[in-house]
Amino acid sequence: MESIIGLEDVHFLYPDGTPALKGITLRIPHQGKTALLGPNGAGKTTLLLHLNGIYRPTRGAVYFEGSHIRHSRSEINLLRRQIGIVFQDPELQLLGGTVYQDLSFGPANLNLNNDLIHKRVKKALELSNLIHLADRPVHSLSYGQKKRVAIAGVLAMEPRVIALDEPTASLDPCAAVELMELMDSLNAQGTTVIISTHDVDLAVAWAKQLVIMEDGRIQLTGTAEQIYKQKLEAHRLNLNVPFVVEVYWHLIETGLATGIEKMPRNRKELLNLIHKPGQTEHLSKAKGI
Repeated sequence: MESIIGLEDVHFLYPDGTPALKGITLRIPHQGKTALLGPNGAGKTTLLLHLNGIYRPTRGAVYFEGSHIRHSRSEINLLRRQIGIVFQDPELQLLGGTVYQDLSFGPANLNLNNDLIHKRVKKALELSNLIHLADRPVHSLSYGQKKRVAIAGVLAMEPRVIALDEPTASLDPCAAVELMELMDSLNAQGTTVIISTHDVDLAVAWAKQLVIMEDGRIQLTGTAEQIYKQKLEAHRLNLNVPFVVEVYWHLIETGLATGIEKMPRNRKELLNLIHKPGQTEHLSKAKGI
């Protein structure tokens, strides 16, 4: 698949000399859904902040649509219109005032006329299900609402790529589902979506490409099936294993599945595997019924 962002041997040192990225080479598929997985300190957030020029590589290169990002002011300004970053803490992105005013800030900085600013803000409010909160002061919102406002503020810029750092952290289950449904909707409309997360169940169920990171390096890149199909390999790499994958492995080991089926990525696919036509007979034979 064609890539929209590329990183080539990217290294990054913090000002105190601490290495955060140690030779990252990665391709982000155009209009894809990519999840960065790894423990705290793996380098996920640092990698995200390289995508639109917030951080500049100490060594190596970042490319957008094949063009080397050289970090001139004009180039970075253009890049940030194309690639929007949503931080884990929404407070870092909220500028005060009402929700409407907050969402207007980015488009206004693009020197758009008032009608176009209003259209963009209205569209972002609708996409994020925030119309009813348009006139609410930002400081009065709940954490989950602030998270949606931070995302809507990025959407008002109409980026081609949106990257979210731990998007479901501290959200209740319903809010997390709604947020990922919004990401699916954006992706279906052509937006490239990238998330960093600790949640392997979420990543496997949602992403088309998984990037497993540890200690500033990429351990493995591929689809969920490529990464988790082999149990021994997953354990060798010390990967956290999603619930549906553990059940799938158990079904294979106990003879209740053949191992040739497509690996389920979520509960619905797992249940479909168990209850597919002919599987009930296979389960009965495996149990000796």
